[in-house]
Amino acid sequence: MSLATHGLKISHWIQTENTYGDTTAKTNDKAHEYELEYRLTAEKQISPKLGALMQIETQTYWDTDHWRQERSDDGVYSRLAYINYKPDAKTSFLGGKNAYWFAGGFLGDDFISGVSASHQFDSRTAASMTYGYYNGSQKAKDEDKMHSIITYGEVTSKLGKVNVGAHYLTGTKGLADQTHHSRIWAVTAGTDLGRSGVNLSGGYGQNTAEDDNNKMLKVQLYKKVGLTDTFLQYWKQQAKVNLPMENGNHLTWWGDEYNTDGHFLMYPPF
Repeated sequence: MSLATHGLKISHWIQTENTYGDTTAKTNDKAHEYELEYRLTAEKQISPKLGALMQIETQTYWDTDHWRQERSDDGVYSRLAYINYKPDAKTSFLGGKNAYWFAGGFLGDDFISGVSASHQFDSRTAASMTYGYYNGSQKAKDEDKMHSIITYGEVTSKLGKVNVGAHYLTGTKGLADQTHHSRIWAVTAGTDLGRSGVNLSGGYGQNTAEDDNNKMLKVQLYKKVGLTDTFLQYWKQQAKVNLPMENGNHLTWWGDEYNTDGHFLMYPPF
């Protein structure tokens, strides 16, 4: 729901989430997450070229198992807070805290505090760059995890009916191993399969900071069935692909992105 008045747009969003899964990266136990989440967003177009956005979020976790009692992100905090400057129709600069989907989520889908710039060269080709630090858990107490420096760049284009991209991501710390840096090159591609409504996409990446066991692969089929987004996905991520931010479109839940055996995933679960 949204409300606009005198150039100020206010909107809000609420959901509950009840999730079960394996805590691959934490324990050998099954985990349960039950969350109530509310977001309040205020947007202001300050001038024809300058805009600002602030989003406040509340999170309440109603879990009783031993692991969930330790979490620190209950409460109210700033989820998004940035200023966006567009000097022309093709160029955009953003500063502050924003959510990013690096390589369409293949290399990351979480929050970065920093600066970014993007430029649309023509109707097919664009480039963007981002520099900042990974926020991780919104109220994280661990400074090593909260302040991981991120540098990211990409060039995307459309070749015929296929969207392609080249991507580069570095980080001073990684999620799986806080002591190792990451230098990850990746390529992605995606296309619609005729009139079927099915989209085929995939990505391949390699961490050049490591000599072996350093590759990741994703292949995905997507189709919207009624109002439901349906995915059929295979994900393989080797142990030394040490990403400096969360990845996987939140479909590799509870640390499964660190699974070195690869896994087959259908979403939503049946």
